[in-house]
Amino acid sequence: MADPKQGNIALRRARTALQRTQEQIVEDLAQEAERMHAAGEIDKRPSFSVRQYGKWEGASPPWPHPVARKVLEAVFGQSMAQLGFTSPYETGPTVHETVPFLASTDAPGTPPGVAPDVSAPLSDQPLPWLSYLGRSNGSGWRIGEAEVELLRNAADDMDAIDQRSGGDRLWRPTRAQLLWVHQMIDRGIYNEALERELHAICGKFTASLGWFCYDAGLQAEARYYFPEALNSANFTGDDSLASRTLSIMARQAVDIPNKGREAIRCARLGLFRAKDWSAPPRVMALLAIREAQGHARVGGRLRLLSKHPKCVAALGEGDRRKGPRLDHLPQ
Repeated sequence: MADPKQGNIALRRARTALQRTQEQIVEDLAQEAERMHAAGEIDKRPSFSVRQYGKWEGASPPWPHPVARKVLEAVFGQSMAQLGFTSPYETGPTVHETVPFLASTDAPGTPPGVAPDVSAPLSDQPLPWLSYLGRSNGSGWRIGEAEVELLRNAADDMDAIDQRSGGDRLWRPTRAQLLWVHQMIDRGIYNEALERELHAICGKFTASLGWFCYDAGLQAEARYYFPEALNSANFTGDDSLASRTLSIMARQAVDIPNKGREAIRCARLGLFRAKDWSAPPRVMALLAIREAQGHARVGGRLRLLSKHPKCVAALGEGDRRKGPRLDHLPQ
């Protein structure tokens, strides 16, 4: 089990026993996954990254996906428990006690101690999320500013949680939110201003979902959502969303073998779009770092060194004490 202060000591010891760095063990995992997939031992080939592996050696390591677990056990020759992982399904069954219903006031005609009929709404106004159900007057499902504002805040909350504790467990709730936004766009009734807002929120959820999938090691799913986020950014003219998405795409390309040139292209496009919305200096620096990482991947040492002063210069333009935060783009 991982120590909250020292991280997953068992996995770290298993790696050091093989005399491998994190980068080298990630390459070993990728090669073993390729072999196991070709041999039919696993049904799909998982992808691994140094960022993902670092979380496994950290405190409270996330439970890997089934295919990744098989590869880990094959490379290290140990079980998941021996490697310091704890299954979330081994904590024992949850016992729910029956709680009697106690009403403060009994409804008219309801025997004492019996729950009143709650099938009818408590007010004449339907719940905003269910307002399109049960309408017989033909007015349709009207989307208001309150619903859009709630979704906008939910998207910000997802990113805030990611900044605090990581996003590898956020892809499922984010996907559920995104599906709901699609339902609102396809079936709702709204004005042009709210339409633009809905598509902007849709793009933000989609970019975050791609990032969370990347964080969870679901690389194929992440590469599916990133182009969708770019489509939303282009549809709404949101240069901030476009530069954020391109930065994430560049970051993922750095971790994927033979994708260094793709990282360079995405970073350059991100810099181009960032200039259109006057991005903060640190955002420009982060995108320059992404491009430099791409050059490092393809072995362009001279280009890498040429990009380094630009990264430093961009960082120096911000106030070190109260400089712009990097919330616009993931780390």
